Amino acid sequence: MNIVATRRPTPATLADHPFFSDLPLGSLRRLATHVYRVDYAPGDPIIKEGKTADRFFLIRRGSVSLDMEVAGRGRVEIETLGADAALGWSWLMSPYRWHLSATAADRTSVLVFEAATLRPLLAGDPSLGYEFMRRIAVVMFDRLETTRNRLGPALEASSIKIP
Repeated sequence: MNIVATRRPTPATLADHPFFSDLPLGSLRRLATHVYRVDYAPGDPIIKEGKTADRFFLIRRGSVSLDMEVAGRGRVEIETLGADAALGWSWLMSPYRWHLSATAADRTSVLVFEAATLRPLLAGDPSLGYEFMRRIAVVMFDRLETTRNRLGPALEASSIKIP
């Protein structure tokens, strides 16, 4: 992992990412003061299942493999996220633990927000907080659907029943 501290991403950099593309400039300016870039080499861990969820990521370049531990099956790959995806929503809900692991599949560059600063920022600006949560809900829905589709056949073949 290589934290790139040459300069902070600008509001324009954030606006270039689909997650924030149509946010008002004032919101982008506030967010840009709380973000930094990190580069990962292939195979570098980004988040680890069960550990403290303390960051939110926007993937700029590269790809990230998501996997989870499944009883009786070991680690199961859930999805690979590419450039312009958002990663991580477990930092929003107590007990703030990651539900998946994420590993850089190739050279990957991400924008990182620390949850300790992002949560109060969103709580203090209800309009931005609502818009952020609306966008996170889309990410959550997509991720849960992908997980269900990936694990569904395996679970149906076992004694575990899914609704």
